[in-house]
Amino acid sequence: MKTKTNNLVGKALDWAVTVALSPEAKSTDSSYILNYSTDPTAADVIIATFAITTQKRENDWSATIMGSNGFSVSTEYGPTREIAAMQAFAVYKIGEYIEVPPELLF
Repeated sequence: MKTKTNNLVGKALDWAVTVALSPEAKSTDSSYILNYSTDPTAADVIIATFAITTQKRENDWSATIMGSNGFSVSTEYGPTREIAAMQAFAVYKIGEYIEVPPELLF
């Protein structure tokens, strides 16, 4: 199902991050998918590697990933630092839309 990348949460977001890291990794088998959106340790590796900046706002978090030209490529917002950062990363690597296996959306 074609979905806006920045709307993904849970297993669908974790799967999208896995695909963004390794495009050939299309398996939906949860034993191959890390919990990037809920595990700070897993998220921190991506946040540090891709220099994603995060900021706590009044009611949510923002996360921005910069392009090599120093301009913002993607800024996303989420209820947690990890979700906002993983959404920004997925949009940066995959684009605005992604085809998500239906079983990951429910």
